[in-house]
Amino acid sequence: MSDQESKRKGRLGLGALRPHFRLLRDQRLDLTLVLLLMLLSTGVSLAIPVIAGRFVDTINGVLRTVPERDQLLLLAGLLVLQLLGTFFFNIASARLGLRTVTRLRHRLFAHLLELPALYFSDQKAGDLSSRVTSDVGSIQYILTSGIVTFLRAVLTIIGALVLMFSLNPRLTTVVLLLIPATIGLVRLFGWRLQKLYRRLYDELGRISSHVQETAGGIRAVKVYNAQDHQLGRFDGMIQEYLSAGLRRAWLQAALESSIQISLWVCLLAVVIYGFTLTARGATTAGELVAFLLLAFRVAMPLGSLTNLYSSAQGAVAAAGRLDDIFALEPERMPGTPTMRPDPQPASLSLRGVSFRYPGHQDNPAVLRDIDLEIPAGSWVGIVGPSGAGKSTLAHLILGLLPPDRGQLALDGRPYPDFELTHLRARMAWVGQEPLLYDASLRDNILFGLENVDEQDLEQAVRLSGVADFAREFPAGIDTTCGEQGSRLSGGQRQKVALARAFLRLPGLLVLDEPTSALDAESEEGIRQAMRNLMRGRTALVIAHRLSLVRDLDQILVLDQGRIVEMGPHAELMAAGGLYKTLYDLQHGS
Repeated sequence: MSDQESKRKGRLGLGALRPHFRLLRDQRLDLTLVLLLMLLSTGVSLAIPVIAGRFVDTINGVLRTVPERDQLLLLAGLLVLQLLGTFFFNIASARLGLRTVTRLRHRLFAHLLELPALYFSDQKAGDLSSRVTSDVGSIQYILTSGIVTFLRAVLTIIGALVLMFSLNPRLTTVVLLLIPATIGLVRLFGWRLQKLYRRLYDELGRISSHVQETAGGIRAVKVYNAQDHQLGRFDGMIQEYLSAGLRRAWLQAALESSIQISLWVCLLAVVIYGFTLTARGATTAGELVAFLLLAFRVAMPLGSLTNLYSSAQGAVAAAGRLDDIFALEPERMPGTPTMRPDPQPASLSLRGVSFRYPGHQDNPAVLRDIDLEIPAGSWVGIVGPSGAGKSTLAHLILGLLPPDRGQLALDGRPYPDFELTHLRARMAWVGQEPLLYDASLRDNILFGLENVDEQDLEQAVRLSGVADFAREFPAGIDTTCGEQGSRLSGGQRQKVALARAFLRLPGLLVLDEPTSALDAESEEGIRQAMRNLMRGRTALVIAHRLSLVRDLDQILVLDQGRIVEMGPHAELMAAGGLYKTLYDLQHGS
């Protein structure tokens, strides 16, 4: 844990929620409406006991100032006003909370997409998903309903106490349980609420799955500048959550309002009836009724404050977890426009490049003093034993990892001089495990690329070999791939990834062991698609199977993070070094 994180966690308190209150600034109208409805509901709830007490005294002949009929109408009007005020307060409060949490989730996910790829190497996808879903949800209540609940409870307690002390202090206690009405209403609304809650949980599950998929394939998202595409898909999911949540809020508001009005009706009926039959004593029956009703108004807010305190502690912990993410510097600002691809083959140079993963300073560097010049339009293979640093070198070339020492340059221009979006617009990447979403073949190939000519798409589908198997599906390239491409074979998934790269018109193409998990028949199909894709481009091919690189212009041999050999296949075989040893092992010589 860094010193900065230690200090941040050490000062956690309710102040940790302060930065998130800024989300309410753009919702002043909704917030004002919620506060006004809260004041209305609170004022009416305190007025009802007083009017009820006076009505009782009027019935008993203690008061003669206002006719019974007028007081009864006033009391009925207050009850209706309380019902409407509470109902619309719950609706407005829920809407404010859902909109606030939607904005917070958008901000958090957009920030995650722009963090360096190196950050995700030490993170668990499930934990990141939990922060976007559960942690944000924990903060939602405190940011909106929690504040209003606190103000409402404090005002109610103060107002009720003032009124109670103006009555007879000798009155002590009352217990009244209204279980049957509550049980009946819960049964009436319960199954409907259960269905809507299930839909909410399902939508949250979709959001969690999308976050996990994106975190697991963050390199592909960044290489293809697909952050905005992924953010757009995410926004679609959270809008579905918003819609389901608002429907649930209406039903929840109806239930809570009905319970509250039932409580008032029952309480007033019992108290008024009982005490109108009681003889006059030290206090009037009306004062007694008012006192008991006010005492009830004190008990409810006290319970709310207790629950609110518990919720606040959970929200503070969740806010601390979110702050750990927001404190990290993004690679670029969300919404940075992408550049049109440049299909001209790019030259690449590496000078004195070394790299060691953070947190592993005691381990030897993964790459050490790499010097490499790759002319534009050449095809270069990268081979070596497992752990030699091949994939790490590819990630450095793609701009996903920053070198500890040395410099990388594209077309003679150092990487730091590029805006990352512009740098990655020159590149395409096909990895060992293609990133596919539960969407159509078309959407997976486009991967957020907009304004694509249909002829270009058809050409990419044909040259990559996707057309060969897509025609077997009734829906063609509009066939859904399944989660992580589960409905496709390994070779088919690789062809989709190759088609995606075709559309990008990259000047530099990086193929990271694209046939490592394929059988011989599938590998041959991928080889042909690779040759189509590599034509007219600078290409780097990382491979365990040396037969995949033997016909390339140059072959670079890595061992323990260093380049130990480089040259065409024939020269390396004649040299009798590590390359020949690996080749002979694979071919049984």
